[in-house]
Order: sequence, then structure tokens, then C-alpha cells
Amino acid sequence: MRRGVKMPYVPARVRHPGRRRSRSTLPAAILLALLPLAALLQGLWMADHKDLFQPALLRLQISRVTCDHCHGSGGIRTADDPHRLLLCPVCFGRGSHEVRKQGEHEGLCPACSGMGRIPDESGSGARVCRRCDGRGVIQLEP
Repeated sequence: MRRGVKMPYVPARVRHPGRRRSRSTLPAAILLALLPLAALLQGLWMADHKDLFQPALLRLQISRVTCDHCHGSGGIRTADDPHRLLLCPVCFGRGSHEVRKQGEHEGLCPACSGMGRIPDESGSGARVCRRCDGRGVIQLEP
């Protein structure tokens, strides 16, 4: 350096308002490169292990059972007024019931015919079937 020549002052780091410091982009680049690979490997693993996911969906057999109490209409006519229609206490006015069987050793409950509810002895309401606990399905012996 010569004597008499002044060098201009340059600050080591200038901070601008609203501007962030840049960080190394190497970790982000590595993650972006590995994400498609991870998704591909996960897809291949799931394709090889379909039996872990599908049996839960496929073993449920859903069938619709018509209500024997109202004969599928959802309503019951009273004896004193034949023009008056009451809601069926067994199927709650739906006329049918969906029964989900989970295996081949399950069958419809013979006590409630798969409805899960039995008409009361008084005839005014219905109670939960005690044999199937309201499921409509019982275990059959193999």
C-alpha cells in the first residue's frame, strides 16, 4: 500500500431491511431429490403388502335385511285407527337394516332375523336382541 492513497471503506457485511440471510441450499436440495425416491419405494412396498390393507375391507360382507315387523314399509298401522301410521320400533322407519358379516363363521341371528331389535311383549316398542346384542349377526360353530 502506498502512503497517501486512501482506500474506500467497505463494510464486511451489509444488512438490508427486509432481506434475509441466505443459507446453504444443499440440505434442501438433498431432501427434494430424495422425496420422489421415498414415494416410489413406499408405493412399491404397499404393492407388495396389499394383504395388510385389503382383508379388512374385503372381509366385510354387507347385506340388507328386510324388517319382518313392518314388512319393509317402515310403518305400522294401529288396530284402533287403521288410517294412522306409526313408526316401526324395530327398524326405526327405515324398513330394512344393513348387516355386516365379518367372516364365514357368522350368520344372521335367528331371534331377530338380523335386525338387532325384537318387538316388545307389550307390542308398543322394541328392545335390543339379547342373543346378538343388537348386531344382527351371531357366531356359527365351524
